[in-house]
Amino acid sequence: MKRISTTIAFVLMLAAGLAGGIALTWAVLDRWLAPGMTRHGRWVAWMKAGAPDADPYSLASMARRGEIPMTPSEGLAFFASRDDGGSELDAACHYEIAGAFPPARAWTLTIYTPDGRVRRGPSGRSGFTSAEALSDGSRVAIQLSAAPQPGNWIPLAAGGRMVAALRLYDTPLSAETAAPGAGRLPSIRRVTCP
Repeated sequence: MKRISTTIAFVLMLAAGLAGGIALTWAVLDRWLAPGMTRHGRWVAWMKAGAPDADPYSLASMARRGEIPMTPSEGLAFFASRDDGGSELDAACHYEIAGAFPPARAWTLTIYTPDGRVRRGPSGRSGFTSAEALSDGSRVAIQLSAAPQPGNWIPLAAGGRMVAALRLYDTPLSAETAAPGAGRLPSIRRVTCP
């Protein structure tokens, strides 16, 4: 009888350890806290995600989202799921992503759902490129809102969490091993929220 209870206790401990390990791994990948991640304000990037020596957490996070990472020679991708105040990005709110974008031959800013699907608004637009965004020469301001906005505007469908992805193509930052210095990535400011 004692042997059976010891076996049951062992199986229960093994199941608890397995469940705990899976839950912790899921939390690490879901909350953008993986080792190998570089944080700059609210933007995060995996500097070596597409490199041959990429760490397993970067690879797992990219695989979970179904994303094919750029190699360091192609460029670099930054992701933000929170605004500068620390609140989760919500499509019910109005945001302004603004500032001087880092040096790159081209860039794109796209809005996604947290599970990695492109989040298209009523007009079908989900982002901007450096070729089409209006700027004052040194600064770009892009509005994210369900209500019409002047200038660069990404129309949002009402409500729900979202993630902003800023991809820099052919950028000198892709060769760096650390995040760019302060002020080199745009801010994510919440303008209004119902």
